[in-house]
Amino acid sequence: MFRPKRTRDEKLLAEWSVDESTWREFIRAIQHYAEQPGGASLGVSFPKEFPPAGVTVAVREDALFVGRDAFDMRLWIGMQVTLREHWLEFLPEPDERPHAIFPVPVPSRMRADAALVAGHFTAVAAECSRIAAEQRARPTFSNRLLTLVERHFIVAVLLFFFVLLPVLVGVVAAFRSFFVSAP
Repeated sequence: MFRPKRTRDEKLLAEWSVDESTWREFIRAIQHYAEQPGGASLGVSFPKEFPPAGVTVAVREDALFVGRDAFDMRLWIGMQVTLREHWLEFLPEPDERPHAIFPVPVPSRMRADAALVAGHFTAVAAECSRIAAEQRARPTFSNRLLTLVERHFIVAVLLFFFVLLPVLVGVVAAFRSFFVSAP
């Protein structure tokens, strides 16, 4: 079975191997799920046949390894993780209608470990959201400016294109004519 290279001092949250019957049930279940009306598409493609090298799933606090593929979970800030019947579902953009999910096969004997993984990444996402909200609420100049633009978006766009840009073009043209001498 292929095992991805990992560091010696890493902390694994969970690790499991997927057998062929679990793989077949997983493929059947995710295809059925994706075909449902309003269902999400799969963010990754899986071979229908069981890989000859087998499939090992390893989960670190910051990364996910599925077979030969590695996924950096630090890039998916704010994700939602759900434990389904046959898989662990990672949803990178939980606020919108799911466009693409990333399912990871989970054997029935590993459901408890998968539930711990889901809980870990849900807690990390909640903490990232809390930190982002706290930083956004700080009384800084950039936050005040962002709030002003959000409240008056149309006015800000019109001012930018019809006042600020023409003024900048005029200033550049004035400086250019000042430094360029006529022949």
